[in-house]
Amino acid sequence: MGLSSKPLETVHFNLDAKSQSLYKYFQSPSHENSTATSMTKVTDYNYTIEFGDENYFPDKDFILHYETIRDEVQFNVLTYTPTEEDSMGAESFYSLWITPPDSVSEDEVIPKDIILQLMFHQVWRTENHQLKQSLDEFIDLLTPIDKFNILTLGLM
Repeated sequence: MGLSSKPLETVHFNLDAKSQSLYKYFQSPSHENSTATSMTKVTDYNYTIEFGDENYFPDKDFILHYETIRDEVQFNVLTYTPTEEDSMGAESFYSLWITPPDSVSEDEVIPKDIILQLMFHQVWRTENHQLKQSLDEFIDLLTPIDKFNILTLGLM
């Protein structure tokens, strides 16, 4: 875990979490019952957390869980350029998050035409449970407006 085996003289941090989307929930399952933690809902878009203690023995990580309401597809980019003090390497990088909306109405669903190509070998005569399970899950994800066909090829 890399946590200190001795009490820390003073620990303190502030977090001001602002979002352009409404928060569904915002909680710290690791420290929500701690007297050292103060979590405040400023608005539906903003929470603050203050954590501080003296002679604090860090026996677990501070964990924060949150989720925002997504009415549409969201694109978020995180960029990072290291400094000399960082331990994340010497190269800059970015991360792109594409998140779907929480729900989609029926009129927004696009019909799909799908062809599955399955190749069977003579050696594979026994029933393939994994293939059956995958096909069942695939069919469960189809909508009434989707079309699909299965093309099977036998190999000798």
